Amino acid sequence: MKNIFLLFLVISLVTGCSNPNEVTENLHVYGNCMMCEETIEGSLKGVEGITVADWSWKTKQMILTFDSSKVSFAHIKEKIATSGYDMEDVRAQDSVYSELHRCCKYKRPE
Repeated sequence: MKNIFLLFLVISLVTGCSNPNEVTENLHVYGNCMMCEETIEGSLKGVEGITVADWSWKTKQMILTFDSSKVSFAHIKEKIATSGYDMEDVRAQDSVYSELHRCCKYKRPE
């Protein structure tokens, strides 16, 4: 009984302390391989407000969790694009894309 009470207390504290500005978004990011994964996720290292940035090379989907009072979704997309990767509504500069490793050059959307 004591363990159940402690579990309930911990759950209450964790859910009660959540950030009301925390947002989770899914984002399609073009790429091919695990090297792309390192580059895409690495483009967001050190960006204040991002707590989760996990891209899957198999699904091309990125799960992002961030504090919307510290960083915007648009800014996150721009940071990814500066590393050479396209999304549905944001395109990397051609010169940056052309510098990607040969195996990382995905078929670009029109």
